[in-house]
Amino acid sequence: MVRADVALASSFECLAQIMNGTPNQYRYVHILIKVIEFTMAVAAPVICALTVHPKPLKKMIYFPIIHFIFEIISVFFGFVFYIDQSNVYHRSYGYFVYVISFIVAMLYFYETMIRENHYYKKERYGALLLMMLFTISGVCAQFIFPEVRTTWLSIAIFTVIYYQYFNAIVLQSDGLTHLLSRLSFERKIAQAKRKQMILFYDVDRFKMVNDTYGHLFGDYCLKIIADELMHTYGRYGLCFRYGGDEFCALVRKNILHVDQMNDQFVKNLAKRREKEPRLPEVSIGYSLYVPGREPIDDVIKEADQMMYRNKKKRKAINKNNII
Repeated sequence: MVRADVALASSFECLAQIMNGTPNQYRYVHILIKVIEFTMAVAAPVICALTVHPKPLKKMIYFPIIHFIFEIISVFFGFVFYIDQSNVYHRSYGYFVYVISFIVAMLYFYETMIRENHYYKKERYGALLLMMLFTISGVCAQFIFPEVRTTWLSIAIFTVIYYQYFNAIVLQSDGLTHLLSRLSFERKIAQAKRKQMILFYDVDRFKMVNDTYGHLFGDYCLKIIADELMHTYGRYGLCFRYGGDEFCALVRKNILHVDQMNDQFVKNLAKRREKEPRLPEVSIGYSLYVPGREPIDDVIKEADQMMYRNKKKRKAINKNNII
C-alpha cells in the first residue's frame, strides 16, 4: 500500500512536470494532477503509520482528508499554488501551509514509530533517524530551491528504508497479539549477558475455551492476556508470545519484585474477568538467570517446569471445588 502510494504520487509529480507549459486546454488537468500530488504527499506518512500501528490513527486519519478539502478550496483562490493562463505552475503565498502539513504528517509517523519501538522494545532507532534525515532534507532542499526536485526522491529512499524496517518488525512480532515473537525470544536468550528473570505463562483449559466458544473468542482471550502482560511487565522487560497459548517474559528491572508483578498480573486478569467471565486463568512459572552461574537452558527448563506444577495445582483445586 505504502509503496503504491509513493509510486503513484511520484508519477503525478512527473506528469505535472510534463504538463507544465503545455497548451492551455490541458490547464484543468494540470490543476487536478497537482492537487492529487499535494494530497498524496500528506497522506503517505499517515498510511505508513497505519501499517505499523492502526490504534492511534482514529483521529489522525482525518488530517489528510481535511488537507485534501483545503487543497480543493485553495484551487479557486490560488492560495497554495496556481496555474497561469500559459499552463505554467507557480507557488503561491500559502505554499508554506502545504509544507507544514507535510512536516506534521511526517512527525506524526515518526512519533508513531518511536512509540512502537519503545512499547515493544524493538530498538531500531537508527533506521528511523535515517528515514527522518532523508525526508526532511529532501523537502527542505526543494522548498528553498524550487527548481530542485528532491522531495519525492527522498520519499522514495525513505520508502525503501521503511520497507526494510517494517519487514524487521514483522519478523520480530506476533501478528495476533503484537508481542515479540518466539524467534525474537530465542535471539534475546542467545544474546543474554545480564541478570534477568525468565517467566513462562500458559493459559489454563485453552483448548476447552476454543472448543466451547470458538477460535475467534480464543484469539480475543489471547489479546487480552497479551495486553495485561505488557501492562504489568512491559516497563520492566520484554514480553513474547512463545506459541499457541504460551507466553514468556524477560524481566530485567525490579527483579526482586517479580512476585508482586505476578500478583498484579493475576489481579488485572481478575478485573477483566468481571466483564468477561469466560476469560481463562493463566499459570505462571519463573526462574532467575545469572550469567556464568548455570546454563540458560537449565533456567528456562526450571521456569517451564514450575509453570506446569502450578498448572496442575490449579487444575486439582478446581476439580475439588467442582466435587
